[in-house]
Amino acid sequence: MKKSFFLLGVAVAAMTSCSNDKLLDQAEPIQRAIGFESFVNKTTKAITTTDNPTAQAGLSKFYVHGYYGTTDVFTGKEVTKTIEGDNIKSWDYQLANDEQQPYWTNNEYYFAAYAQGNNETSIDGVQYSNETLSIPFTAQYTTSENAVTICDVKDLVADLKTEQGLISRTAAVDFSFKHLLAKIKFTIKNNSPENLPMTITNLVINGVKINGTFTSTNSANWKPNQSDWEVSGNAMTNFIPILGSANQIAKGATVVSEDYLVIPQEFGETIKYSFTATFYDNKGSIVSVKEFNNSFTINKNQITHTAWQPNTYYNYVIGVPSSVNPIKFNVTGVSGWGDPKVITLN
Repeated sequence: MKKSFFLLGVAVAAMTSCSNDKLLDQAEPIQRAIGFESFVNKTTKAITTTDNPTAQAGLSKFYVHGYYGTTDVFTGKEVTKTIEGDNIKSWDYQLANDEQQPYWTNNEYYFAAYAQGNNETSIDGVQYSNETLSIPFTAQYTTSENAVTICDVKDLVADLKTEQGLISRTAAVDFSFKHLLAKIKFTIKNNSPENLPMTITNLVINGVKINGTFTSTNSANWKPNQSDWEVSGNAMTNFIPILGSANQIAKGATVVSEDYLVIPQEFGETIKYSFTATFYDNKGSIVSVKEFNNSFTINKNQITHTAWQPNTYYNYVIGVPSSVNPIKFNVTGVSGWGDPKVITLN
């Protein structure tokens, strides 16, 4: 059973309730429409700027597929939030003129939902079958005239659910989305022992692959892992996580890059970061220029680190010493006077 399916975004507060099994004994049970709720797993970073999306912030819509047995119930259905005042009232989907309202039946249902960014359209080629979700993905980017590339990847989140359907069920299907991408940033600290100000330029990541396909485990064991991603295509060069400041950084101060979303992948020695640290004296003259070009596997704390995992936020902290060479003096000797030169005066 193969299903094309897309969900966009990650969302808001969850609501769950349990059906009373005794209601199955009703002679004429009332069929209930299938509804959805969603929320952000608060142990993760939110897809936007808040862990608790509101009517004005956070997920706006997502797409869902669902089936039971061999019967499709939803095929890429768009679900959007309805707001009331400052709150989210509900998550609703619209039916086409010739489309019948899906209702709960006494069957086991399988649902999948996912989102890219906050308000993006669906992704072509998504498949959902046998409780397994497959999403082809290409990282978005822009390249300038000087061949540097700015990463503009939209967050990608998903959730899978297995739900017991009852004709009398009223509880919504609640999605708790997980991030399928990894997020990284750089925190660079001025460790100059000479109290020299520093600037950081040319912060670049090379060798990151931007094409991949995510294929989940089934919904009973749902958890995204790096091994669920199959990366492909050529590696991109000169991806630039933009620094938060281009100003001089005082001793002990830090500069932090913007967040940078990547497809989870093993990096080994092939993916590297590089940047230039320039130190200045109190007159503004350059006294030291240091070039960094290192693998992400280098870890001061000896922690094994060879891959980016989904739903994980990495902060690479780098202390940069100035290593300048101050002007120094030394005495190698004082020339002697020698024997006196005799001059006879008459």
